[in-house]
Order: sequence, then C-alpha cells, then structure tokens
Amino acid sequence: TQPNTLFPYTTLFRSVDIIKAVARVTGLNIRVMLGPWQVVREQLENKEIDLLIGMYKTEERMKKADFTIPHFMSIYVIFKQKGAEIKSVHDLAGKTILVQEGDLGHDYVIENNIGDKIITKKNGQEVLKALNSGEGDASITALLHGTMLVMKHNMKNVVPLEEKLIQRSYCIAVPKGNAPLLAAVNEGLNILKTTG
Repeated sequence: TQPNTLFPYTTLFRSVDIIKAVARVTGLNIRVMLGPWQVVREQLENKEIDLLIGMYKTEERMKKADFTIPHFMSIYVIFKQKGAEIKSVHDLAGKTILVQEGDLGHDYVIENNIGDKIITKKNGQEVLKALNSGEGDASITALLHGTMLVMKHNMKNVVPLEEKLIQRSYCIAVPKGNAPLLAAVNEGLNILKTTG
C-alpha cells in the first residue's frame, strides 16, 4: 500500500518526522504533501487521502475518522492583545475572535457560542499576525504552536493567558473504517515509543 499523506501548513514539522519514522519501522511507503487545514480535513473525511498526520481527537471528528494512539497532548488557550482587559473566557462576550478555519479552536468557539463575531484565517500564523495588528480581540489557539509563532515572528502585542480551555490528544487520523492502515500506524507508533 502507498498511503497518500497530507497535513496542514500549521502542523508542527515534528509530525513529519514521526510519520517518516513510522514508515521506516513498518515498511509503509508514504508521500507527504502540504495543504490548507480545511481542505485536508475534508479530503480525509471524503476518503480522498489515506492519512492526516496531525489531528485532534474529538467526539465529532470520531464520526468521520479513526484515530491512532496519541503522539502528544495539546492545550488550547486564549491569546490576546497585550494590555487588553481579557482575563478569562468569560471576558470574550461581545468580542471579535480570530481562529484558524476548521481548527479545534474554531470548533470550540462555535460549540460554546463564544464572542460576538468570528473571523477565520487559513492558518495559525495569519490568526496571530491579525491579532497582533489589532484586527480582533482574542484568539483560541494551541499554546505551543501559538507561542512558537509569536516568538518566531516577534509579535510583541500578543500574549497567552494561563487558563486552559481545551486539552486534546494529537493523533494520526485515517478515513473511517480503514482498520488495516490504522493498525499498521499504531504498531509503528508503539515501536517508536518502545525503542525511542
């Protein structure tokens, strides 16, 4: 088999190293391609691709995809403009919230009816750059990824809050029902955990 593997631009490149290591220990022949998150998510759900190497496991997503064991845990928090009077999620009432389209933060804002207006961007970098320039009031973003982007792009006007809004398992996803591929990837992840 030759899985056609996609991941969004916003995924940490650590995931590429993980899937390449899984391919080495399992003999899977993979081809890694980049794509916008919303597009690759739909391609996975429509069974147009075989793997998505970084996806948060949620009840809703489990209806359309199967997930491997997690390869790390991620925490989502509020990022705000420095000096803004936002101390918790309760302070987001009436605010404009920036999110990556189709991301876990986007799902969270919609499901919990947070903020007055939602502005979507194609990736996390666009979200935080827009926040840094004053386009919105806050963002719901993964803490690690957001912090890395803020440092990399020297965004002096953006800071994270400590309040943890979401904590989810970050997994490799396969289209619903592809048990053989799921088993092979899980086996590879287990071998990596055992051998380092």
